[in-house]
Formats: sequence, structure tokens, C-alpha cells
Amino acid sequence: PGSATITVRVSDPSGLTATDTAVIEVIWDFSGFFGPITNLPQLTTVNAGSAVPVKFSLAGDQGLAVLAADSPTSTPISCTTGAATGPAQQITLAEALSYQADIDTYSLAWKTNKSWTGCRLLTVTLADGTVHEAAFQFIR
Repeated sequence: PGSATITVRVSDPSGLTATDTAVIEVIWDFSGFFGPITNLPQLTTVNAGSAVPVKFSLAGDQGLAVLAADSPTSTPISCTTGAATGPAQQITLAEALSYQADIDTYSLAWKTNKSWTGCRLLTVTLADGTVHEAAFQFIR
């Protein structure tokens, strides 16, 4: 993934030419989150203190350096409006990021806090610059 500049030069039989340049962004094909997470705009209900499996595909093995620095994070949000009610925090992992080739799935386990109530937004920023989010409601 990353940016690339391409230049195209065309000419016709009479000798007229034109050149154009464009910057393209190459990103991974993120599939959305797999169960038990439901994708936005739905909330996923989980028990506070549980380890939440976070699974997704990038259309093949892209290596294990697919997460941006300080990603993933979680942010407390309003359960009704989705507005942030506090700062984002890097999540605690119960299991590190791994890739399972036979099912083309990346996975990690998010260790949630037993004291959490209300809702939080999980944000996974990939090394290609794309941002993917899911909202959770915590119960005890």
C-alpha cells in the first residue's frame, strides 16, 4: 500500500501528444469486521471485561505489519449519538495480531475493562491509512 505517481503520455497518428500525471493511493481490500462484531451502524453488545475477537480480511496475506502505529484504539462514546465522550486510548490486547491463511483472516483479541459501562468505538487504522470502526455497548 501507499502512494504512487503515474504519468501517461498519448499521441495520435497526426503527431499530437498529451501528457497527464496522477497520484494514486493503493489500499488493502478490507472486508469489514467478522462476527461476533457487527459493522456500523449497529452496536455489538459485549460483557465488560471480556476478550473481544476482532477479525477481518485484507484479501490475502499482507504480512503482520498491517496496523498503523498506536492502533487499534477505543474511545468512549454516547450510545445514542455516537459522539465521543472521552479521549481515544490504545487498546489492551489479550492476543496479538495473527493471520490464518486457510481462512484468509487476521485476528486479535481486545481485552476490555471490567469497569466499562455504556458504549465505546473501536478504531482500527491500517498501515495503508484507512480507518475502520465498530461500536460496542458494554454490559456487566
